[in-house]
Amino acid sequence: VQDSINSFLAYPRVEKKYSPKTIISYENDLSQFTLFVKKQFETDDILHIRHTVVRAWIVDLMSSNFTATTVNRKIS
Repeated sequence: VQDSINSFLAYPRVEKKYSPKTIISYENDLSQFTLFVKKQFETDDILHIRHTVVRAWIVDLMSSNFTATTVNRKIS
């Protein structure tokens, strides 16, 4: 999973020249999502994640009192 995250982050880091803080935020969000999927759905196979899993994560974030702005950034 970490290799997939690193590959994904290479594009905004290298091609888009995003700031290091933005890359760290993206990496943290992806790591949090991965941990949620492992914990709730007992899988780390990110290739087979469906929209229902993402929706469950959104519900979990909202129930953890994250603001809508934070949730939107995490899923962007």
